[in-house]
Amino acid sequence: MENKEIAKTEHATIAVKPDSRLKEHSPEDFKRVLLQEVLKVHVKAGVKMDKRDIHVIVDLLFVHLQEEWPGIKAEWLALAFKHGVIEDYGNYFGKVNFVTFVRWIRAFKAEMKRADYVKTPEKVPTSANDQITDLYRLAVKNPDKLPTVIEMLKNDKSPDR
Repeated sequence: MENKEIAKTEHATIAVKPDSRLKEHSPEDFKRVLLQEVLKVHVKAGVKMDKRDIHVIVDLLFVHLQEEWPGIKAEWLALAFKHGVIEDYGNYFGKVNFVTFVRWIRAFKAEMKRADYVKTPEKVPTSANDQITDLYRLAVKNPDKLPTVIEMLKNDKSPDR
């Protein structure tokens, strides 16, 4: 690959911010990002490809992403390829082609969906915390009102201030 071609791809991150989405950019800008990421994979995998083949893969990936995932971010694309090339999404046996890239993108997308299903424990809203704190203070200051405080908690009412 010529130095001019590689130099052109170095400016892709300037034209497309990592957190921006495919559908927000011109085809040329996003194809530059795709080219940059495809070139990185080929370097990391130690695979040599014809310049023309790389451009065909970039064009096919662009069309595929427009249809399947137009909301993909440039940084997600980089992560999908990064994990793919180190075989986090299965073996590719050193053969990197259009189908390989599509598998990596789909695996990354599925991984993101699984992560969405993981729920973090719900926190008690601040107003509920404040209510409990107020009831606790009322009970500590006035032990004789403890039965009232317990009743208020059961009925989900806050004390008069």
